[in-house]
Amino acid sequence: MVKNLGFLLLCMCSTAVFAQTQAASPSADPRTEILGDNYQPISGVAATQSHIVVYRLADSQLPGVTTVLVNGSYHASLLKGAWTDLCLSPASVQFTLRRPGASQRTAALPVSLKAGRTHYLQVVDGADALALQTVSAEQAERELPNTRKQLHTLSRVAQTCEPVAPAATN
Repeated sequence: MVKNLGFLLLCMCSTAVFAQTQAASPSADPRTEILGDNYQPISGVAATQSHIVVYRLADSQLPGVTTVLVNGSYHASLLKGAWTDLCLSPASVQFTLRRPGASQRTAALPVSLKAGRTHYLQVVDGADALALQTVSAEQAERELPNTRKQLHTLSRVAQTCEPVAPAATN
């Protein structure tokens, strides 16, 4: 009985080791792309939605990521020089930033989303401050070309952006 139990344990351990070495084979590509393409201007927004672009400039003084929450639900973790976007139904929405670490800094910004409009929010995270501020489309369009799309996170709040109806011709 003890001999059989020992043999069974040996087989189980061997299988676990084999499975781990197979998963870490050199042919597997372990890289995950974190940042995508540079920002391109938004072409339009469906009349029933609001499009929100949140970005963090490359000259941020804080290392690491800044987490973006929407009404308390996770949306993204922004690196320096990155942007993310989402579409939501027009409403009043609470955006919150959170910095991980010992200080666990947070900042919040309520935004009243307007239908058919793009809203731009900039993360401002200096050495002693953390804030989220709305910026004009003109300012955002000047700053965003130097940023890249954040890819490695999956939003828990974003709705699919509806296609924009083409303009009617008479």
